Amino acid sequence: MSRFQEKREISINKLVDVALRLFALKGYEATSIRNIANEAGMSLGLLYNYFKSKDELLEEIFRRSVEDIHNSFVQSPGQGGSGIEQHIRQTVKLLKEKQDFWRLLHGIRIQSEVVRKLMDGMQQQTAFIEDRIRQNLVEAGIPSP
Repeated sequence: MSRFQEKREISINKLVDVALRLFALKGYEATSIRNIANEAGMSLGLLYNYFKSKDELLEEIFRRSVEDIHNSFVQSPGQGGSGIEQHIRQTVKLLKEKQDFWRLLHGIRIQSEVVRKLMDGMQQQTAFIEDRIRQNLVEAGIPSP
């Protein structure tokens, strides 16, 4: 990775982290794109170079969260325990590590306009999670999860 790409990635990660923290703390609607830029120590122009809108930043936060959730279902032979046991441990770990995300998620669930924009992705994630939990329960010997 070139120095430019590395610097770009650091800036993007900083914006995502700051946006997540502010969205979780103040709420999505109450957080302006200017607040995010100021808190990240960047100009609005630079922020808009990376993200076209506040909505796009929110989408990136959710995209990264989807990766975290998917990774929580990856079974590791070295961890021991059944698939469902590993999943429960990974879920608890994810809840502890990503508290701002979960606060944001539950905060926007009551904001119908925001939820409408994310609904398809949220429904896909819910279906994925339900399917993986069902598979883990079947593997654990639960006949009708």
